Amino acid sequence: MDIDSGSDQDTGSSSQVSGVNPAGITRGAWMGSNVSQYEIDWLYRSRRIPESVICRLPGSEIEPVLNPGEHVVFLAHFERGFGLPASEFFRQFLDFYRLLPHHLPGNAVFYLSCYATFMEAYIGIRPTRETFARFFALRINSVQGKNIPKPKPPVRCGSCIIGSRQGSPFFKFTGLESCRLWQGTFFYVRNSGAADLINLPPFNPAPPRKINWSYNPKTDHIETNRVVRFMKELMKDTDICSDDVIRAFISHRVLPLKRRAHKMSEMYGPGDPTKITGLPLSKKDIVLKARQICQTAMPDDWEWGLRPLSSTNPPTQEAKDRFPRIDSDRRGPCRKRALDKFDPDPFIRWQDLKMGRTPASRLGKSPPEPTDIPSANINPQVHEHVAPLGAEAGHEFVEKLMVQGQKNKAPASDAGRELGHLLPYAEKWNAADMSKATRGLGKDRLPAPDLLTTADARKTLFEELLWEHRDLAEAHSKCQAIPEASIEALKTQLAAAEEKKDQLIRQHKEDLSAQETRYGELKRQYIQLGLDHAKTLQAAESAAEAKLHEALEDAGNANVVLQAELEEAAKVRKASEDKAARLEAEQKEYDLLVTQTDALALRLFPDSQAFAEKRVGERRVAQAYKNLSAPWDPYDHLVALNAQVSHMRTIDRNLSDIPDLATQLFRTLWPGEEVPDTFSLISDRLKGAGRRIREWQCSAARAGADSALRVACSWYPELDLDVFTGVREGAETDLDPVLAAKRQDRAYHIVEYAEMRTFIPPPADVKDYLSDEEEDEDADEAGAGDAPPGCSDANDAPSDAPVA
Repeated sequence: MDIDSGSDQDTGSSSQVSGVNPAGITRGAWMGSNVSQYEIDWLYRSRRIPESVICRLPGSEIEPVLNPGEHVVFLAHFERGFGLPASEFFRQFLDFYRLLPHHLPGNAVFYLSCYATFMEAYIGIRPTRETFARFFALRINSVQGKNIPKPKPPVRCGSCIIGSRQGSPFFKFTGLESCRLWQGTFFYVRNSGAADLINLPPFNPAPPRKINWSYNPKTDHIETNRVVRFMKELMKDTDICSDDVIRAFISHRVLPLKRRAHKMSEMYGPGDPTKITGLPLSKKDIVLKARQICQTAMPDDWEWGLRPLSSTNPPTQEAKDRFPRIDSDRRGPCRKRALDKFDPDPFIRWQDLKMGRTPASRLGKSPPEPTDIPSANINPQVHEHVAPLGAEAGHEFVEKLMVQGQKNKAPASDAGRELGHLLPYAEKWNAADMSKATRGLGKDRLPAPDLLTTADARKTLFEELLWEHRDLAEAHSKCQAIPEASIEALKTQLAAAEEKKDQLIRQHKEDLSAQETRYGELKRQYIQLGLDHAKTLQAAESAAEAKLHEALEDAGNANVVLQAELEEAAKVRKASEDKAARLEAEQKEYDLLVTQTDALALRLFPDSQAFAEKRVGERRVAQAYKNLSAPWDPYDHLVALNAQVSHMRTIDRNLSDIPDLATQLFRTLWPGEEVPDTFSLISDRLKGAGRRIREWQCSAARAGADSALRVACSWYPELDLDVFTGVREGAETDLDPVLAAKRQDRAYHIVEYAEMRTFIPPPADVKDYLSDEEEDEDADEAGAGDAPPGCSDANDAPSDAPVA
């Protein structure tokens, strides 16, 4: 995922826009190359470049001129942790920021090596660009000068500067200020086969475009946040420092920016093939190599603040739990390489070479002559171990060096061996030529020798020499002349002593020969014991290594199985949690349904509420409730509903006959009308049954009156019906009980002639009489909407009722 910083303008054309002549810029410009075959051989010998990669030395070109398939690399980068093929992190770094090797100065490569070393040697994971962007920031390196207008163009070499981001908790490192002519160490490399053993993007002389340079994950990257917290804990709980990180990759003899089979935390000894060599470095050599690539105050007798990780010092289980990538990218089986007989990387000497000429010098401007006086601020180079300088040589030895062309080189340690204990006097004698007048002079003038000072110094030295050997003068003065006879006796004694000496020499030679024979036998036995011990040790190491590999493999398999079981348990737990949540939701719905059902039962069957309350009270007493009058819970509603259902079962037999009875009642009250299809419609019509019955009562009264008049008219045809408008007050049939009883008896007998089964509606001008209570009930039923369907008035009969 590329993240554009928004500063992706083509900075390569800025020099042309500003009107600056690139040929006049010397800062960060190409300056040719003076790399020799000696340095190329050193790169092959120290395994910084694989044997299958072909190197080509530049010619007289100022800027790189590449052949097809070639890449440009720098000797200064190889000294600071870079190697071929480049590591995956280094390639991702170049691709993400759109950079090339010539954009990175030597110190930038050193910072990348330190970052990669900390990630691998102190955490145990591969470096990532997200964590790098959290710790470091990139900025452009522009050409400086008052006469250069803005925007100032970037330098052609080293245009990307890497520095610590503000507030970064990472260690602080300081590169060498003298690493300014690193671009003069370029040469060309290419693959000899199909395999890519370089892993670098194609060369492009244009400056970078600042793609993703402002990217900072901040707290959005989980692993980076863990790294920051882990680093702060290390700084708090241990004595780790920046020198530990530098010492880690130097002492491991490893290149942090080279592709390797495994991480530094998994290195397993001198035979590890990912190292430059398995030969160890002394503490002093590590300090010298560190001072060769950075500024450090590391003492010669340094100690680890925190020892880096390795196969014998693996990451803790807590670190593995915090960083799962420690185990996810573990190394493969151990493969060993034979130990080197000689150190292929004993010293680094590219800074001792003369740098290539600058563009200005090639245009006719001579660069300043380099001084031969070493600077006190320059870090010492790491050279081969040689014997220290014993003393200043005599005149004959100096002439010998001049003949061999080695006058400016350090003399050998045997220069003053013949002088013996007189060596200090020889040094003082030679140093007598030096005076204040002859020190620190340049080549432009030669002062006259200070002969008086030299003579006085040597006179004083001669007097000291005489005083030192005053015993010889005293011994000479005590010597006396020896007589001739004494001389002959002395000769005889000397001859006897010589003979005895020869005898002792012969005896000594015999003893020495016997000792040599014995020594040879012991040496042979010692060598044989050493071979046997080495063979036994190698067999034990092989067995232990095989056993360790088997144990590691078993542990890895067990870890995989355990991880699978944990994942399965997590799935089961998740399913159980989902099921529990679903059951809880269903339980809530069920409780709500029970409560609503109980409320509905109470509304429909209020008579059963007493049984429900009794059953709930009995349950609460059995459960020893402290507050028997507390509001009902869902279980109480369930108990109440059960009691109501139990009570309703007793009347279930009668309830089953209700639909048939309702149908019969409907047909009786509304004869001739079609019975509704559902019981609900029948129930709605039966809500007006009371009024219908009263209507039938009025109809029966009309039928009885009609039958009475029919009987009267049948016997008295001339009877005037108009006189029958009402009941006459004071009639004998009302006042006389006998007549009243006879009237009632006769009326009850003639009622059989009345049509009682036929509904007789009232005349249009007659309204049925209803009492006050009946009128109120009719009004309530009409207001409640209980009037039969199709009736516009509660007092009107249905339109389809039969007519008498």
